[in-house]
Amino acid sequence: MNSSSTEEAVRSDALAREKEVLSKRIVELETVLVASRKAASEKDKMLAFLEKKADSANRYYQELKEVRAKFAMEKKTETEDTVVLALPALVYRIEELERNLVGAAHHGFDNASDQLNGVEFRVDGIHFLKYV
Repeated sequence: MNSSSTEEAVRSDALAREKEVLSKRIVELETVLVASRKAASEKDKMLAFLEKKADSANRYYQELKEVRAKFAMEKKTETEDTVVLALPALVYRIEELERNLVGAAHHGFDNASDQLNGVEFRVDGIHFLKYV
């Protein structure tokens, strides 16, 4: 054998080893690429899910703003209506309602008492502010 064929054999072996190393590296890189693509796909799915949630939250936020504005308007109107009732007028109105309530209770008691008069119950001495 001559030196050129030995040199060629060494180069051939070196190239074969280098090819094997590069083949292994390609397999490793392809594995990483597949894993990266899978992770990117999962991230895209998560991003789509989060975008849907953000849209939903945005709609709820807009609805909440509308409801709050409506409530504020109603509250303002209610406040304007109650401003008309000054404290003396409010006290007078409460007293008037109390008088009407007592009268209504007395009227109801009298009606019940009249209905019981036809039945054999003793109704003497009963009073509308006491238990019967």
